[in-house]
This record gives sequence, C-alpha cells and structure tokens, in this order.
Amino acid sequence: LSLNASFGQGFKAPSIFERTYPCPECATPGPAIGLKPEQAQGWDLGLGWRAARASVRLTAYRLTVSDQIDYRYPEGYLNIARTRGTGIEAEAEARLPAGLVLKASYAYAEAKDLSDGSRLLHVPRQSGSVSIDWTHGRATAGLIVRARSSTPDVFGEVRPFAVADVTAAY
Repeated sequence: LSLNASFGQGFKAPSIFERTYPCPECATPGPAIGLKPEQAQGWDLGLGWRAARASVRLTAYRLTVSDQIDYRYPEGYLNIARTRGTGIEAEAEARLPAGLVLKASYAYAEAKDLSDGSRLLHVPRQSGSVSIDWTHGRATAGLIVRARSSTPDVFGEVRPFAVADVTAAY
C-alpha cells in the first residue's frame, strides 16, 4: 500500500500563437496584446496498491488557475479570471496468464469558471478506457476502447463518443 501527496505551483506565459492568432471573424481581430500569464496552485493525493500480478491506484486532485488562457468565440484568446478543476482518477492493471495484460482507467472531473460557475470548455466530466494486450515472443496485439462524456465547446456541445483501436505487430 502506498500513499503519495504533492502540492505545487505553476506559471505559463501566453504562446506566440495565442498572442498573434489572426481571427478575422472575431470581435477583436488582431494580436491579443493584453493576455496575462496563467498562475496555478494545486494538490493531488494518491493511494495505491500493488501485488505480484495486479495494481490499483486512486488519485484525487484540485487545481486553481488565475488568468487561465482560453479561446472563446467571438472574442478570440482571453484570460479567465479564476478557474478550478477538481476530480478523481482510478486505474487498475492485471497481468493474466498466456501473456495477457488487462488495464482500465476512469476519470471524473469538475472544471469551472469561478466568475460565473460555467463549465470549462473541452473538459469532459467523465472519461475512461479499457485495454487488453497480448504478447507472445515477438508477436504483440492489443485492443483499447476509450470513451468520454459530452463537453461544452465554443459552438455548442461535443457529443459523447467512444473509439476502439486494434494493434498488431511482429
């Protein structure tokens, strides 16, 4: 059994693209000269368990960002005064007989603009994946299925979706 905790601060300057994105249809076309750098404070707390053929990990986190840089239509790139992301993530892995490895992950996130309580764009509330991989000598194969819930977007809402990928190699 393991327990991990971390606390941190971060800083991100606006990129050249964010500062100079020419958006002719935006309300303020031209450079975003007034963009401020983002400043963040956060923590995470993780609990894990590992055995010979299996492991499980659960992590909770919170991240508060001042002046988060975001794209909003029709304004273009701008700073959001204060945002907060809070969530949990769970992961599990099992090594099965015959060269099989089964993995699963799940995440729940609440990401909000604290000035008006709205959800942040492009952050799904729920996402997860399940995969199975097989190895035998030089041959490998795998299947992974990833899914996420709907998420707000500048032009409405992106519907929930799932994607499956199959891989093989020798």
